[in-house]
Amino acid sequence: MIEFEFVIALTEHRFLGNIFQPFLIQKKEQFYDVERMVRPHDFNTSDYQFKPFEIELVNIIERYSNEKLMRKFSRAANVTEFYSKLKPDYLEKQIIPFIEECMTEIISVLMLSPIRLFKKDSKYSNLYDDDIITVSPFYARPEYNFVRTKDETSYKLKVFLEDKELILRGENCKVIVNNPCLLLRGNQLISFEKLNSKKLTLFFEKDSVVVPNTIEEKYYAGFVLNAIRDYDVKGEGFLIENVEVEREATLSFEQDLKRMPVLVLKFKYGNEIFQPSSNKKVAVTLKHENGEYIFY
Repeated sequence: MIEFEFVIALTEHRFLGNIFQPFLIQKKEQFYDVERMVRPHDFNTSDYQFKPFEIELVNIIERYSNEKLMRKFSRAANVTEFYSKLKPDYLEKQIIPFIEECMTEIISVLMLSPIRLFKKDSKYSNLYDDDIITVSPFYARPEYNFVRTKDETSYKLKVFLEDKELILRGENCKVIVNNPCLLLRGNQLISFEKLNSKKLTLFFEKDSVVVPNTIEEKYYAGFVLNAIRDYDVKGEGFLIENVEVEREATLSFEQDLKRMPVLVLKFKYGNEIFQPSSNKKVAVTLKHENGEYIFY
């Protein structure tokens, strides 16, 4: 009986760029022979017994098949017409974000499953052990490092995976998904929980970014504050203080959209109010006094 292995391959679509695709492969002496790409109809017609997480991956990937994208994003009569009339701006703003959402779901499954990931050149049907991409079960942790002097502020963005710093500059790095960033570094796939790739790609070519003190007030009130709110931050030349504030839960009578009376639950931390459904985890306020910046 022929033994097949279910794998995911990172390959390049002619119009869509880098995407994940599912395949059944067979081990040969020096390589893996790609038997076929897996589609949902294979679940009942193939001799291979698909596992639940393999079925989940195939169904996610099917969402951005050529046919499904055509039906979702156009009224084209066929796939050829769909891609021939596809405008770059519409592709970039509508279709690519949808595909990236799917790919983010896929990587969350791969991080916790034994399924192997390969790089696959669309021109070739064979895979090799050198094509294997390692997938860590942990998210990478970004850390901003700011240094303020009298003339300027410089900052670096460091990346840690399992507390080991990853060097990006000069490495073979390629962004696979923009937001949250999915980064291919050599044969290692690095996943971020919420970092946008635009914040990272600056450091593929440089060690640090410098901001002159002529714009520092706006810079600290915007970029630095948001970095402290969303990521781990280390800073020199200014202060970051974690403060304890009074906390209370409140119930209030309010009107909903139909002007019906409703009870609304809120949580108050000092002057900050959080809704129960809010995704906000941290509140940051800035005080600028006597030339000093203090973040609370």
